[in-house]
Amino acid sequence: MFTGIIEKNKNMHKIKLTFILLCIWSFQGLAQNIDNYLYSTVTYGLQREVTTAIPAGTRAYKGRVSIAMAKKGAQANAVIVKADKDANNQKGLLLQKELEKAWKVKVPLVDWDEARSGDKNIILFGAAKYNMPLRELDANNLLGNNDRGYEVRTVPNALSWGKDVLYINGNTDADFDEAIKILVKKSSKPDKIPYFIACKGWENEDATKDHKVFIEELLEHYAKDDSRRNNIALETFLAKPVQKYKMTGDDAYVKTFAEMMNMILERYDKYDGPNKTPPTFEFHIFPTYMYTVENSKAFSDTDRLKAIEFMRRIAEESMNFWEMVAPMKFYDEGTKGYITNHSCFASRTVAASARYLLTRYDYQPARYWKEVADNGFDGVAPHPYSPEDAAGYQYLVYRIFIDYAIVSGRYKLDFFKSPLFQGYLRFAKAQYNHLGYLAGYGDANALGHYSSHPFLKQAIDLFDDEEAKYILKLINRNNAGKGIETPIDMASPGADTHGLSYFTLDEFKQTQYKIKGLFNRPLLDKAIFRSGWDDKADFLTVTGINGDGRNHGHFDANGLAQYMVGDRVWLWEGDYIRKFPEDHNSMVVNRDGKHFDFSRNFKVRNKAAASQVRASLESSNKQQSLLSLQLEQYNGVNWTRNINYLARKGLWIIDEVDVLTPGSYGIEISWKSVGNMQVKDQAVQLTQKNLNDGIPYNFFIVEGSGATRFTKTFFESGVGRKDGNLMGYQKSFDLNSRQVVQRKQGAYKKGDKLYYVNFMHAVEGENPVAPRIHQLAGHVYAVQSGSEYHLAIIGKYVDKDVEIDADRCFMGPEGILASGARTVKIGDYIWTSETARDIVIDAKELLSGPYLTVLRTQFLKGVQLQPSNPVRVETAESKIATIKTLNSNISYLAKQGKEIAVGTGNGTFVLMDEKGNTLFEHQFAKEITAIAPIQTGKGTKWAIAVFPENLDDAKAMVYLVDENRKIAWSKPIAPWHRRFGTVTTMFPAKLDTQGDLALIVGSQGWHYYAFSPTTGELIWRCPITHGATVGAAGDMDGDGFDDIAIGAEYYYHQLANHKGQPSKAFSASPWNYSVVIKDLDGDGKKEAVFGRGDGWLYVNVPEGNSFKTWRANVGGRPIAIVDVEDGETKLATATEMGDVVYLDGAGKVLKYVKLPAQLTDLKIQGDKLFATCIDGFGYVLNTAGQVLGKYPYQQDVNSLYQPKIAADGGVASFFSGRNIYAIGL
Repeated sequence: MFTGIIEKNKNMHKIKLTFILLCIWSFQGLAQNIDNYLYSTVTYGLQREVTTAIPAGTRAYKGRVSIAMAKKGAQANAVIVKADKDANNQKGLLLQKELEKAWKVKVPLVDWDEARSGDKNIILFGAAKYNMPLRELDANNLLGNNDRGYEVRTVPNALSWGKDVLYINGNTDADFDEAIKILVKKSSKPDKIPYFIACKGWENEDATKDHKVFIEELLEHYAKDDSRRNNIALETFLAKPVQKYKMTGDDAYVKTFAEMMNMILERYDKYDGPNKTPPTFEFHIFPTYMYTVENSKAFSDTDRLKAIEFMRRIAEESMNFWEMVAPMKFYDEGTKGYITNHSCFASRTVAASARYLLTRYDYQPARYWKEVADNGFDGVAPHPYSPEDAAGYQYLVYRIFIDYAIVSGRYKLDFFKSPLFQGYLRFAKAQYNHLGYLAGYGDANALGHYSSHPFLKQAIDLFDDEEAKYILKLINRNNAGKGIETPIDMASPGADTHGLSYFTLDEFKQTQYKIKGLFNRPLLDKAIFRSGWDDKADFLTVTGINGDGRNHGHFDANGLAQYMVGDRVWLWEGDYIRKFPEDHNSMVVNRDGKHFDFSRNFKVRNKAAASQVRASLESSNKQQSLLSLQLEQYNGVNWTRNINYLARKGLWIIDEVDVLTPGSYGIEISWKSVGNMQVKDQAVQLTQKNLNDGIPYNFFIVEGSGATRFTKTFFESGVGRKDGNLMGYQKSFDLNSRQVVQRKQGAYKKGDKLYYVNFMHAVEGENPVAPRIHQLAGHVYAVQSGSEYHLAIIGKYVDKDVEIDADRCFMGPEGILASGARTVKIGDYIWTSETARDIVIDAKELLSGPYLTVLRTQFLKGVQLQPSNPVRVETAESKIATIKTLNSNISYLAKQGKEIAVGTGNGTFVLMDEKGNTLFEHQFAKEITAIAPIQTGKGTKWAIAVFPENLDDAKAMVYLVDENRKIAWSKPIAPWHRRFGTVTTMFPAKLDTQGDLALIVGSQGWHYYAFSPTTGELIWRCPITHGATVGAAGDMDGDGFDDIAIGAEYYYHQLANHKGQPSKAFSASPWNYSVVIKDLDGDGKKEAVFGRGDGWLYVNVPEGNSFKTWRANVGGRPIAIVDVEDGETKLATATEMGDVVYLDGAGKVLKYVKLPAQLTDLKIQGDKLFATCIDGFGYVLNTAGQVLGKYPYQQDVNSLYQPKIAADGGVASFFSGRNIYAIGL
C-alpha cells in the first residue's frame, strides 16, 4: 500500500513512494490504558491457596426453575438490549411492541452498558453477532444458533451477570414472528416464566438411540491407542449430548451427559497421557457444558459435585503446570507481561473454571486463579502481532485471547473497534492468497492454513467487512475440497490490495526479539505481492524474521515463503520444526567450517535477526514492484535480496553477498518446489499436471551468474500431517519435494562481492522455452522471457545506450524501478539528481519506443553463463564397482559381516553377499523404511520395517528374518498423535543378562519400543515428544546395560534407561539427524553425541554419568557422526554444507575438510573414513583429515533417498537410485 507524490518538469517524471505502516498503532498507549477497554480490572495482591478437594458439605448448585421479566400490567423487571447496528434493531422494536401487547407493560430498549450496570433482567434478540452479550452467551455454549428455524429459551442466572435472560431469534422474518408467538405463549405469566427451551425442527430427535450411539462412540474412542483420549473425549464426545439438550430441552440427554462424564472420570487417570499433563488446550469447554446442563432436573446433585471437583482438580493441576509459571509471576509482580500460546491455553482453562466456581459456589480459592488468568490476557491484549512466527502460531495467541475476551465478557465493544484491532484485521486479510489459505512460514500445514479466520468473522460481525466475507468464501470453498472451478459469488477485494504490501516489525516484537535499537532502517515482518484475486493470479510472500525470538520461530529472514500462479504452487516451505535456512527458500553461509549460530538462544540477538528494508518501489499500475532486503552480519557477510516482482510475468531474485570477514566459504541458496524436475542449460524446469485450464503448469528457475547447481528429491512427512507436508495437493504427479541448490565456494577476502542471479517464471505449453539470462558485467544481467526483455543493474553501469548510477535498477516493459538513483539514461530518456533518490518511471507514459529496443540490444550483448562445475578435489580417482542394480530405488542399506541387506521403495528386501549375489529375497507390501542386523551365536537376524500398507489404520510393520532366513514374526507399530506408525530407526541393545540383544524401534508415532528378537514380545514402550528420527544404544551409566539415545524431531530431547524409562527432557534445537554413543573421556561410561538441525553437536548423559556436556558448531547439518580413535581425535561428522569435521572428546574442533557439495553419509572402517557427496563422488579420508581418493558414481537426483553407506568387515557399500556400489577400505 503506497501513496504517490508526483513531480514533473521538462524532461522527467519522478514518483516518490512513501510507505504506509498499515498495522502500526500506539500499542504503548493501549497498553497503558487497557483498563479503559475493560468492564472489570485485575485485583492484585491475592495469595494462592492450594486446594485438595471441594469442601465437604458443599451443596450442589441448581438453576432457577423460573425467571421474572415483568409484572403484567404493572412494571417491567427487564430491559431489551439493543443490537450494535441500528438496522438490526427493527426486530427489537417489534419484540418490544408485541411484549407490550401481551404483558401490558413497555419494556425499555437500552444499550448493553446500561443493561449490564443496571438491576434489571435481560431480554436478548437476534443472531449471536448482534451485540456483545449475545457473543458472550454464544461463546459459553448457551445459544443454539438454530439453522432450522426459531429459537426461544430462558437462561437463568446467566454467566456472571447476576441476571436472568430471555432469548429469542429466528432465521427469517417469518421465523422471528413465530418465535414471538412462542414467547408470548410461554410467558403468559411474565413474573414467573418457567425454564424452557424451544427450537424449531428439533422435536423428533431420538434420545434413546442417541444415548446408545454416544456411549458406544465413547467406548470405541477409549479403546483406541491414542495419546489424547481424555482431551478428545472432553472436547468432542461430551459435547454431543450437550448440543442435543441445548436444542431439545430433553432431560434424557442430560442423563446421557452425566453417564458419559462419569465414564471419563473413571478413565481419566489411566489415560491422562504419558507425561500426566492437564488438558489445558481443551478443558475451557467443560465449564460451558455446566452452564447448560445445570438447569436440568436430571443432573443429580452427586454429578454436579463431581463436575465441580473435576474443575477444581484441573485448575489446580494447571496452576502447578509449567504453562502457568509466567502468568503467576506477572500477577505476583503486579505487572502485565506478554504470555505465549501454552500459557494462554492454560489461562483460558483456569479462567473458565474459576468463573464457574465463583459464580455458582463462591469458591474463594478460585479468585486467585481468575485474577492470574485475567492479568495474563490483559498483557496480551495490546500485542496482536505475535512473536511466534510460523503461520499457525503467529495468530494462535491472539486467537486464544479473542476467545477468552468474548467468553469472559470483560472487554468492551470499543476494544474491538479500536485502531489496533482494525489494523490487525488488515494484516490478517493481506496474507491470504487467492485460494483462501496462508503461506506456511514454516508451519506444519504449508498448503492449508487459515488460522486467522476467526478474525475475519469478527471483521464481518463488527464492520460488515466485504473483503473478509470474500476471503471466508475462499476458505470455505477450499475446505469443501473445491477449487478455482467453483466461482465466488461476490466481488473480490479491490485493486488497492494488489501489488506490494508489506508490514514492519513493531516495537513490541523488536523488544521480544531483543533487537530494538539495533537498526536505523525499517524491519520487515511480512511482505505480500499479488496480481489480483482471480483464478489465474500470482501470489508471493516474503518473511523478515530470523530465529528464536520466541518459540516456533524460523531462521528464514529474506526467505520466500510461497509463490504460486493460479492454483499451482511453485515455491513453498513447511513443517514448524524444520526451522533452519536450508529448509526454506533462503541462504546458508558456512565460513571456516562454522555455521551462523542457529542454536536455540533467547538472549543473544544480532543484526542478522531481521531483514532491513533498503528499498520498496512500485509502478503506478502495480504491475511491477521492487523490495530490497538486507540481512546484516550474517556469518561474515551482508546479504541483500532484491525481489523484482513482475505481475503474472515472473520475478527476478538477485542476491548480493558482500564479504565482511575473510575466510573459506561455502554459500548455498536453495529453492523448494514440487513437480517433475529436469535440467535445461541454465534452467531447472518443474512440471505439474496439465489440466487444460489455462494455468501455467511449467515453472523455470533460471540462474545466470554461473553458480554450481545441484538438485535433490525427498519426501517430507511433517508434524500433524500424517502422509506428508503436501498432503492434499493434487496438481503435481507426486507429493515429493524438489530442491534446487545453488552453491559458491572459495576463499574470499573482505570487500569481495558475490551474486546469485535468478529469474523465475511459470509458463504454459508442452515444450516451453526457458528464460535465458545474459551477463553484461558482474553486476549487470539481462533476461529474455518469452518475447520480453528485462535488465537488472546493481550499482553503476555505462554503455552506449545506457548509463545508470543507482543502488539497484530494474528495467522492463512496464518501466523502470531504481533505488538510490542519481542517473538514469536509456535511449533518449535522461533523468538526473544531485542526491540519491528512489524513482519509478512508467514506460507507457514516459518512455519512447527505442527503450524496448535498448533492452533487447543489451540482452544480445551479454554472455550466457552455464552452471559451473563443482570445485575439484585434487586426489586420486578410482573406478568403483556396481555390485547390483535393483528394480526400484533403494530406500535403506545395512551390513553385518559379509552380508548386505537392502530395502527398496517398492518393498523389495534382498539379502546379498559382498559381490551382489542374492542370498534371500522377499517382497513386502510397501516401502522399507529401516533395517537392523542383530548378531547372535547362530548368525545374524534381520529386522525389517515396512511403511503402513493401509493409510486408514496407519500401522507400520516390523518383520524379523531369523538366522535361517525365514520370517519368524511380525509386529504392527501403531500410529500415535495423528502420525503414522512409520519406523525411522532400529538397532540392537543389551537390556538384560539373558544374552540376547533386544530390538529397539523408533517410530514417527511418538514412541520408541523394545522387542524380543526371539519372540517379538513387547518388552517396553517409551513415549516421546514428536516423532523418532535416529537412535543408538550404549551403556552410559555404567550399570552393564545399554541406555538409549532417543533421537527425535522436537525441541525436547531425552535418553532412556534399559527399562525404557525416559530421562528428564532437555531443551535444544529441534531434529536429531545423527547420533553416536562412545566413551569420550575414557572412564568406562559412554556419552551420547547428537547432531541437530542447527549445525551443532550436543553431548547428553544420564544420571550417574558426570561427564561435562558440551556443544560444538560444526558448520552445517550433521548428517552422520562416527567414532574415531586417533590420538586426541575422538569424533568425525559429515555435514550438509560439505565438511568433514574432526573433534576431540571435549568438543573442540581440531580440523575440517571442505568437500565440493553436500554430504549425505559418513562411515568409518579402521582408520579410513568414507563420505558420499552429491557432486557424484564418494571420498576416502583418513583420520588425520587427508583426502586419500575419490570414486565416481551415478547420482540419481530423482530418487527420494539420498546415498547412504553401510560398512563392516573392511568393505563399504552405498547406494544411489537403484544401484549398489562397493569399495574396500
